[in-house]
Amino acid sequence: MNRSFGYLIFCLLSLPGAVFANSTDNLRWSVDNSVRLNINSTNNITSRNYFIGLDSHKVFNDQNKDVGYSVVQLYYTKLSNQIPFPFMFGHADDEQIIIREAHYNFLTNRNSLIPNIRIGHFTLPFGLEDSQDTNGRLLDYGHGKNLGTKLDWGLLANKVHKHFEYKLSYSLGGKDDPKSKDGSYIITARISSLSHLDLNFGFSIYKAKLDNKARERVALDVKYHLYQWTIKNELAYGNTDNNASSYWLFEMNRLSVNEQWKVYLQYIFEDNHQQMQSDKKLVLGTRYSPDNHWDFSMQLKQQFQHPENNDELELLQAQLRYRF
Repeated sequence: MNRSFGYLIFCLLSLPGAVFANSTDNLRWSVDNSVRLNINSTNNITSRNYFIGLDSHKVFNDQNKDVGYSVVQLYYTKLSNQIPFPFMFGHADDEQIIIREAHYNFLTNRNSLIPNIRIGHFTLPFGLEDSQDTNGRLLDYGHGKNLGTKLDWGLLANKVHKHFEYKLSYSLGGKDDPKSKDGSYIITARISSLSHLDLNFGFSIYKAKLDNKARERVALDVKYHLYQWTIKNELAYGNTDNNASSYWLFEMNRLSVNEQWKVYLQYIFEDNHQQMQSDKKLVLGTRYSPDNHWDFSMQLKQQFQHPENNDELELLQAQLRYRF
């Protein structure tokens, strides 16, 4: 019921832009089907996830200029023996309608100092995740674990200037529900050099009360592109209920000349200062996209240092995706 209510809110918020354009003008949409296989050798658990979704992107304009655009990602998701299962599900074989991105961005004049305003359900602007959409992909940058959630309902101011760009958001902390829970809130901001440049720097801050925990984070991230090679770094430090921790992610990837193949290697280091425990992982992955429809990806996540009383994680994942 709450997810349906959230989608209704999004539709109502999109109405102001609709007066400027026919409903099918400047509209791009696709049906997204995928299946994911997870083989957890540590716990001897094999699970599967099934996704069927609708992605849409529409630009609204008047006679002279674009006035806004909307993004909607609405997915039916089915779990099969998924242990542990995400917070929005009730059990290991549950199924749900999931709203990923669902927002409307009001655009201001490009040369104006007044920011664009995004309203709805969006990815929190923090670190490397801000510049790459990982929804529905194996590759990600740990938003859910580090920040407590990846997406939330709220408002986001954003603008690209001549030498830098920024995003500043206030959201409710309800995650998939458009409401505050027990006084929850999230404030997130990221300022960076221009994202289209080969060398890009970003600085992020995060302050929240989420799941009845006080959370704070600051992060520095950098990306460097050289021909088909890309190097990424993110270093974060923060507290969760005064329990200090730090996080470092290093990624190196290479894209083939025809952009059909991508291989990547990640090193992830997490350090819990109070408990004096560290977690180190290597992730090796590949993705093959022969055209705009098919996408096959596979990754192996191997933990080689872990907290006490935890088993060493070894997780193999494979995903087949078809969009039309």
